Amino acid sequence: MLLIISTDDFNHLTAAYPTTVINELQIQISNRIKACFNEKTILGVFSESRFIAYLPNTEQLEERDRILQLQALNDSLSRVYLIEQYKLNCSIRIGASFYPQHGDNIEVLIDKAFSVMALAKNQRKSDMSIYTPDIDHQLSSDLLITSAMHNALRNKEFHMVFQPQYDIKHARFSSAEALIRWNSADLKRSVSPYEFIPVAEASNLIIEIGYYVIDAVARQIYEWQHKGLSLERVSINISPKQLQQQDFQKKLTGCLERYNVTPQLIELEITETSLLEDPEAGIQKLEQLKSAGFGIAIDDFGTGYSSMQYLTSIPFDKLKVDRVFVTDLANNPKNQAIITMLARMAQTLNFTLLAEGAETETEACLLQDIGCHMIQGYYYAKPVTAEQVEGFIAKTVNSDQIQKSPLNSELSQARVSH
Repeated sequence: MLLIISTDDFNHLTAAYPTTVINELQIQISNRIKACFNEKTILGVFSESRFIAYLPNTEQLEERDRILQLQALNDSLSRVYLIEQYKLNCSIRIGASFYPQHGDNIEVLIDKAFSVMALAKNQRKSDMSIYTPDIDHQLSSDLLITSAMHNALRNKEFHMVFQPQYDIKHARFSSAEALIRWNSADLKRSVSPYEFIPVAEASNLIIEIGYYVIDAVARQIYEWQHKGLSLERVSINISPKQLQQQDFQKKLTGCLERYNVTPQLIELEITETSLLEDPEAGIQKLEQLKSAGFGIAIDDFGTGYSSMQYLTSIPFDKLKVDRVFVTDLANNPKNQAIITMLARMAQTLNFTLLAEGAETETEACLLQDIGCHMIQGYYYAKPVTAEQVEGFIAKTVNSDQIQKSPLNSELSQARVSH
């Protein structure tokens, strides 16, 4: 069995801790790997953040037993590291391949291990991945999607939909999140963002797609304004790669100026991963964007590993609670406690708390009772076309009829019809 063992957050760690701590961390990782296997294991340093291990099957173990070995290794490497006065948590990812099933030489086995590890990371799957022949099919599929995306950009196949965000206090839809959709002529089907966004993020295509979205949203806001429709803000998801571009703010403001759209109408949604490469530089960029008038929202909050650390340093206006904390909220007191804590923090730190993924009246009412300011979810509105957004806004502007729930109201009928 050949293993590639990667410390995914290594750049973040090196930026946060002294060199002596990082050196000791590498030693401790190496020792934990050795402790999981016998003396026949060959261990090496593949790069600064990666180890490579080759395990001859001298004990004639079945593949199931080797998988159990991997699980034990993953568990060991995931435990906290105590170094000097620090407690470090590492995000470890393992890719594995087997000889002779997956290759008859070391180069092929390394390639297979890297392939499965990269694919799992892009698709946000398991931290421990074993190569299978299906991986080659998936990689081939990714190449097809990449090619189709190039043509889609040229042929303007992408389009935007918008999911309204419900403001509980003012009982109206005050904002919306812009979401990209794709009907591919090459692939002859509708391609889900969950399928093509990870592929785009693995290449620089995500940057080009990102600017397409910015242009489309700015143009749509311009059209809405000419119709007399006003949203407080439209949210745009910004990928880590796009945020890290040196000329990002210049291109962003240039696009808005073409349509006479002010930064105050745009909210930039970023995830914690946007800051891992270089936290200080990332936070500095966000401060500059906020100073220019853009809203900043932290998306998918609670799914990362350093969330609380960033709450005190990121200049943000809105925190979006991930849907995993909202689903079946009535039967999950732990998630209720977490959202309650965030609501209290929002009041103290003066930010807006938005909950994603509310699909039932019970969830919507609980979120309001807990203290969330806004809700985004199918209960109030699915992602809709720009024209349908106009209908939602028209039904709720200056309306005091919508209270705790939109049920039994004209809005409810509109929601169901959409």
